[in-house]
Amino acid sequence: MKSFKLSLVTSCYNAETYLEELAGSVFYQNYDHWEWILADDFSVDNTRSIMEKLKRKDNRIRIVEPKHKKEIWWNPQIPAIGDIVCHLDADDVILPGTFEKIIHYFNLFPEAVLLHFNANKYHNVLPNNSKNLFDNFKDNVYMTRDNNSFLEGFEKLWPQRSNIFGYLRIFKNLPALRFSEHEDGDACLSNDGQWLLNLERYGKWLTIPRTTYLAREHGESENFRNWNPRGEAQLVINEKEERKNFILEYPRNIKYFDDIYDLAESTYLSKLNYEIERKHISFLNFDYTQEQISKVKHLFFDHDIVFDKHSKNISYFFVKINLEDTPETISSVISKLPVANYEISFFSDNTHLHENNRKQSNNIEDIKEVITSEGQTVFWYAQDNRIQFILDSQRITEVPEIILSTQSDRVPHIHVYDPQEKEKEEDNLKIMQVHVGCGLDIPPKGYGGLEEVIYQYMRVATNRGHEVNLKWLDEITQSDLEKYDVFHNHTGGFYDLLKDRCIPYIFTMHDAFVKIHGKNSHYYMTNNETIKNSLFSLIPTEDMIDFFLYPEKLRRLHHGVDTNYFFPQENKKDIQLICVGGGDDRKGFHLAVQAAKKLGFPITIVGPDSIHEDYNKIFYDIVEDCKQYVNVELVGNVDKEKLRNLLNEHHVMIHPASIETGQPCLAVLEAMACGLPVVGTMQDDIHVKGLTICTRDVDVIVEKVKEVLDNYDEHSKNAREFAKERDWENIFDELEKYYYEAKDLKHTKPFDMEDRLMFAYQNTSIQGKNVFDLNMQKNPYLSIKGPIPGTYRVKFIDKDTNFIHYSNEIATGGWAACGIDYYVNWRVEAINTETEKIEFEYEQDFRNKNIFVWFDSIALGDTLAWMPVVEEFRKKHNCKMYCSTFWNEYLIDSYPETTFITPESGFNDFVSSYRIGFFEASPQSPVDMKEVSLQGLCAGIIGIKDFKETRCKIKVKETEKNSLQETQLIKREIDKSLWEKPYVCIGTQATAQAKYWNYPGGWDKVVDFLSEKEYNVVCIDKYHSFGQGEYFNVAPKNAIGRHERTLDQTIATLNGAEFFIGLGSGLSWLAWALNKYVILISGFSNPNSEFSSKCFRIHNDAVCNSCYNRHKFDPSDWIWCPDHQNTDRMFECTKNITPKKVYDAIEEVIKTIDKNDN
Repeated sequence: MKSFKLSLVTSCYNAETYLEELAGSVFYQNYDHWEWILADDFSVDNTRSIMEKLKRKDNRIRIVEPKHKKEIWWNPQIPAIGDIVCHLDADDVILPGTFEKIIHYFNLFPEAVLLHFNANKYHNVLPNNSKNLFDNFKDNVYMTRDNNSFLEGFEKLWPQRSNIFGYLRIFKNLPALRFSEHEDGDACLSNDGQWLLNLERYGKWLTIPRTTYLAREHGESENFRNWNPRGEAQLVINEKEERKNFILEYPRNIKYFDDIYDLAESTYLSKLNYEIERKHISFLNFDYTQEQISKVKHLFFDHDIVFDKHSKNISYFFVKINLEDTPETISSVISKLPVANYEISFFSDNTHLHENNRKQSNNIEDIKEVITSEGQTVFWYAQDNRIQFILDSQRITEVPEIILSTQSDRVPHIHVYDPQEKEKEEDNLKIMQVHVGCGLDIPPKGYGGLEEVIYQYMRVATNRGHEVNLKWLDEITQSDLEKYDVFHNHTGGFYDLLKDRCIPYIFTMHDAFVKIHGKNSHYYMTNNETIKNSLFSLIPTEDMIDFFLYPEKLRRLHHGVDTNYFFPQENKKDIQLICVGGGDDRKGFHLAVQAAKKLGFPITIVGPDSIHEDYNKIFYDIVEDCKQYVNVELVGNVDKEKLRNLLNEHHVMIHPASIETGQPCLAVLEAMACGLPVVGTMQDDIHVKGLTICTRDVDVIVEKVKEVLDNYDEHSKNAREFAKERDWENIFDELEKYYYEAKDLKHTKPFDMEDRLMFAYQNTSIQGKNVFDLNMQKNPYLSIKGPIPGTYRVKFIDKDTNFIHYSNEIATGGWAACGIDYYVNWRVEAINTETEKIEFEYEQDFRNKNIFVWFDSIALGDTLAWMPVVEEFRKKHNCKMYCSTFWNEYLIDSYPETTFITPESGFNDFVSSYRIGFFEASPQSPVDMKEVSLQGLCAGIIGIKDFKETRCKIKVKETEKNSLQETQLIKREIDKSLWEKPYVCIGTQATAQAKYWNYPGGWDKVVDFLSEKEYNVVCIDKYHSFGQGEYFNVAPKNAIGRHERTLDQTIATLNGAEFFIGLGSGLSWLAWALNKYVILISGFSNPNSEFSSKCFRIHNDAVCNSCYNRHKFDPSDWIWCPDHQNTDRMFECTKNITPKKVYDAIEEVIKTIDKNDN
């Protein structure tokens, strides 16, 4: 049997609670030929230190650094050097003997490229031994046998979609294997779905119906919370399209074990799965052929298998309940069992056929009574038409006479679990809805979308047994704070009042109004502050999470609709259109009326007049014009019943709103619930069944309405189906989880009387005076509060130039802000306009203050360029510097005065902050990224004038010799040859094809030239080959490869080199940081974009060049070439750099080195 090396890979995000539990299950395995690769996916908890601890414990563990979030989660094979890749989620565990099973089945089925197994799923807590394996149990993964390929299974997209595949997907580490990555905002969150669909192109897969894995379902898992079936549907669409280009043999799976699934499933929840020694197993009542028995022995190769035997040495009995079985036949099976210690399981894989509706009897229930008749403890559970009874391993002393009881009061001593039933409820919540804002009734008597949402939250919560109350903010008492578990606020403008009252609230933002107005708006500021001071906040769509300053506090919660109230009725006659909303330009009433005129259909407008008279005049002029051609009915505000009736009299809703982003609003959902297809706008690229996307162009609206009417029944059906998915009952399922989370977090805030008094004392303003509150965290923001009315002229001034960046007059209770994010040496004044006295002034001074700088780039080169500038800022201002990068561990030793924190850490304890990123001249940067060097860009943003080019300090932690021994990737004789003569390092790869040296065969020629000069050549690119599509770049064939290594090992190799030849990439910056001469080949950027000292820049000015300095670079386009893409001149900037130019540069470097040595 071949001994494969296993590469276990775990991408860890905030896994401090679970990682050591997983590690224990790995260390407990009885197969030793493995490596375990841990990737810290930018955690903000203690995950990293636990990873380091595990690495010290076992030298088979290594830590890799993802270049960006979820890189290893999408592509676990990237760092793997083993034969087989086994991805383990950080919050799950594997059962004993799992590795042994993997190796056995890959040997048994060498043609398989992928295996997958069953798993037991648990709520929150996994069993730590076989004695408590029923505690918190949720269900099994009963994998289907009905699909001939994963694609076929995904196309069905059953509600039980996990039946398509099991947990613990293991695949062979195939050459050049890469899976697509998707951003978090993308619909697709299915890494395993991609693996399966892609891998079955390469070969066949096999289902192993054995339990090897314990999966944990819990609310902390971002992927569990955000799983999106629409994303998997998109995977199917893409895969079907791609498979048109090649032919595959079907079935794609090996169906060897398909005809013994019933037997295998009977063992899924047995203590047998925890055994580490061979056990005797007897399968009873399975009518199997010799061929099937042979398969069972292959499946349970690690145990001794018999059929229909009852000897005392048997540890596990598994009994099949067949369709023909009766209580008497099962009693006969039990009567033959020995007096011994064992576990016995009874299993049926078709409970429905045991029911007799005519006789109102259920054979399974009668058999259950037989099994439980003596009061023994029995665990039983039902799932997916299957039922299982498992008796604890106890000494059975006699077989009792079994008499079926007909008495209704007979209660057997059993432990009952049915995943189809609702889980046992926790204590009911006490929920306070905090009502502030527009002042309408709840429930709304006439109209009011926000009030309707709050009413629905209260209605469903009450129906579920929770205690619910509604109060105005000012009415909440100390008793309320101590009594209620949850305080739910729905308005973003009252954060200061909530904070002052010490109310531990959660906040829901019900629309995307703030996104339309942008980050410089009042709405953005107030909502950010409300989010910041909340326990956490809810927003209607995922794409808005990164829009705000505190994404770690945001959760998604969609709008809903009461589909029992809004439902289709047969009231429709001739085609009529309808538009519902608030009466102003935002909702587009005028556009809907104009579209109705062109279509020739009557239209009803439901909603109030606009508060803007200018719009009302325009709208009524349009209505009067259109009434000459079609009937236009304006009904104003209506109550819910009237709205429902109106919707059911119409055919299509037009909704050309200007602020619809992410998800349908309440009015749209109510129309869809009544079966009305909607033609409407949606700023985000999403697909909603029953919603046909249009623009705010009248002709486009007309065209889309015609499309809907051409296939009306299908659109109407889809609209109703989508609305049912968004029923308030379904929405509250998610909200209820958030409420329990809020209850747990409530105690992290001061809410009892003593805490509130201390808080009030510490935050009381000076008696009788106004308070000037200046916040400089992002940009200067001054608010004025207090008892004294007044008007103030507020100025934001650059002290160095006396230039006034912004000035405005505000009254007490108001605020003013300047939208500049980059560094300015601020002076802020507030002058009383009545007395002309300066009542507030601020002079910026960062001495001993916390300053936060974060690098908005995952690239190594950018980090190495920017860090010396940040260090200069720290020295200049004598501040306490906090810096967030994706490469902290390589900087922390060299910059001990700076505190490095992880991205997404939620760090908030700072006076001012600066974001270093790629900006054109804007409020984010005073300089254009295209016109300055990388270090000049950073210096401009944080105000370091006349910055002199400075190398980043990097600590060399290893030597080349140790690095070579540690990698064990290179043959000994090649290792030895490296020490016989000096070597040169080269880096041939980059993050876009435009950065490559695109001269055909150029690198091979340079390697040969260096060899003639008596140099070894070492290629230190991370990958041997890299690229996309036809542009796939391979390392030079005559170079010594040093790939797939840690950055510390690469640094060690580079540190021993004579010089470096590379591109405009991170390796060139790294070589420069190590004080090496760098030959930099680039036409992508001009020679001033990187560094100049010790740099021999090769650049061809005779052809098109420096596109980076003339155009906005698109990093998502691999073949970005803005001037000549897909022409003969594509990438001519480096195609025309000849090897001769590189030879000349090499000669110059060698002469310089020799001169310095002498």
